[in-house]
Amino acid sequence: MQEKSSLNIAIVGAGLGGLVAALSLARNGHHVQLFERRPTFEPKGGGIMIRPVATYFLRQWGLKADMEDISDVSQATLYRDGGTGKVFVRRKNEMVFDDNLDWGCFREDAQKVFHKHALQHGVKFRFGVSVTDVSEDDTTAKVHLSTGEVIEADLLLAADGFLSRLRPKILSDAPAPAPGYSTIYQIRLSEDEVLANPDARELANNTDLSVWMKRAGGGYAVIRCNKTVHRLSGAFGIPERDDDPRMWDENGDIEYVRNYFKGYSKALTSFLQIAKRCDRWRLAEMPNLPQWISPKGRLVLLGDSAHAMLPDAAQGFSTIVEDVGVLSHLLSKHLHRGVPSLTRIWQEVRQPRVNKIKDWAKSNHVLYTKGTDDGLKSGEKTKTPPTQDISLDKVVPDMNASYRSPAFFKWAFGFDPIEDVERYIEKRDMARL
Repeated sequence: MQEKSSLNIAIVGAGLGGLVAALSLARNGHHVQLFERRPTFEPKGGGIMIRPVATYFLRQWGLKADMEDISDVSQATLYRDGGTGKVFVRRKNEMVFDDNLDWGCFREDAQKVFHKHALQHGVKFRFGVSVTDVSEDDTTAKVHLSTGEVIEADLLLAADGFLSRLRPKILSDAPAPAPGYSTIYQIRLSEDEVLANPDARELANNTDLSVWMKRAGGGYAVIRCNKTVHRLSGAFGIPERDDDPRMWDENGDIEYVRNYFKGYSKALTSFLQIAKRCDRWRLAEMPNLPQWISPKGRLVLLGDSAHAMLPDAAQGFSTIVEDVGVLSHLLSKHLHRGVPSLTRIWQEVRQPRVNKIKDWAKSNHVLYTKGTDDGLKSGEKTKTPPTQDISLDKVVPDMNASYRSPAFFKWAFGFDPIEDVERYIEKRDMARL
């Protein structure tokens, strides 16, 4: 049985997942070291959504004020016709999980906040150091560094992304990520740039998350204005084969994107004309893994290394925050059960929800690229009127409901992960009596 009141925890990877895990665990009194092979802290990236459940955890960890300095609230998600811009579905982002709403911010700003708080809580960062191997025995996780050092810890979290180098060392039969057929081109513009263009101005006057798609299928766009920092983020998805083997490129072909979206809404094409550059991000996802933890339970895949998903539910980062929140809770409230037992409980509780959300994101991607005729499953399209304003008030949550239903949205955005894990532990303990 675990007798310590705090643990030595090693984290690999200083992306969003690694940073938020570091600050949460250190805040609970654990001794955290974070290893990153890049030589310095390099925040970067486009717009992200932080869903209500993740918002709850970030507020619990004391980040509310700093996050409000970089975020604003998205009141609704709008689904627009890509050609006309007309809204055909509006889903209100209601307070379905206490008073937590959707925050929209930029990845690089969030990284800076998490890094600052991790330092304040005593996390020890080691940049410019590669992890060459990991191993474990019944009592210890070992981190083998490029310097020749071997660091011992009670627990190791591999938060080194969907191209994780540690995944095959933790799970010997782990598959590689599955590249998708589509590519996302990300654009960031200032609010002033967009307001200065009469045809694009409407995009800067709306803080709702807007998804633009053609009913017959094709490319799609997701655009949102963050009024707090006066910037807009745009993600343009193109469902065409990309033969470039690189998964990420900071110098995407903006002219290619402009040409592809000719004939779309004037607001979209004007937005692309303002842009001088774009990032290129080839979509990929992890197949559902049977395990996220090593045989002895001390080496754990965290975030994208375990469950990288398509971005089309805007839930990737939020599911990672949920993962961290549950793991942090277990290591704080149930440490007497021992680390291996807790990582197994964590895996058993988290996998069903995450796998369901992954499938939802994949379903959305099909809808966005195939259109409302081919993208909706048989039976759904006849029940969906041309225009809907979806409210979640008084809706009963149901994870097995249609992905387009209010009941599923209520489950996705109003889920309580702590209640879920505590209910699981209680049921597990009762079964052992």
